[in-house]
Amino acid sequence: MNFLENITLRRTRSKAQPKHDSDVTASTALNDTVDSVPEMSDDESEEVKALRDQILNITLELQTAQSRIEILTQENIQLKQLNETLTKQNNSGNNSSSNSGSTPKTKSATDKKTAKNKKKKIDSNAHSETNKGMETQVTQREYDYQVRAPKMCILSTDNKNKLLDIADNTLKWSKRCHYITPHGTTQQLLRDIKEKLSDFTQEDYCIIILIGEEDFRVTKVYVDIVTYIREILQEIKHTNVIICTPTFKCGNLQ
Repeated sequence: MNFLENITLRRTRSKAQPKHDSDVTASTALNDTVDSVPEMSDDESEEVKALRDQILNITLELQTAQSRIEILTQENIQLKQLNETLTKQNNSGNNSSSNSGSTPKTKSATDKKTAKNKKKKIDSNAHSETNKGMETQVTQREYDYQVRAPKMCILSTDNKNKLLDIADNTLKWSKRCHYITPHGTTQQLLRDIKEKLSDFTQEDYCIIILIGEEDFRVTKVYVDIVTYIREILQEIKHTNVIICTPTFKCGNLQ
């Protein structure tokens, strides 16, 4: 009896076989995964790309808006600080001006009605000055305001039309003065105008009432008057000059 007949021979397993089995398993799993991913058409790819671009643009716009908001916030803070500073300076100026006045003040009926824009009369006087034989009457009326009031200078040759009283009723917002040269000529009216307006600014006004009655009586060549007015007023550039030319009844003049 041959004992080899009862022995089963088995072939030894090679070392490369597990790797081969693993590669086969992995390849099968990858193929199954690829098969399970849905296919995307070209239109769907373009739509996804457009959505991504849109999201990117919106993100950039939000970042830009945030930057602008931060800038505006800083500007708002600066404006508030400037407003507070100016308010404090204005209050300090009002307190100092109200405490420094030593001239007697009188209140009128208008003052009671306008408490916020109260005008305080501090001076009312009239005096005369003589120059080259011509008497000039000067009347000044000044008012103290909570804010700086423009100056108003009036020059005229008529002492009967009560221009200053009219100005008191219609130009209450200004500090007024009136130079009267009774029966004077235009040259006499405009003499020393530079000195009279020396402390005026671009916020002030000078009103010149032309032409005087004397010019109608004695003047023959009016071109000379116009030339003189032009030469005098051209040199005044630091303030505003208004020229008025009233109409006279020449038939009553001899």
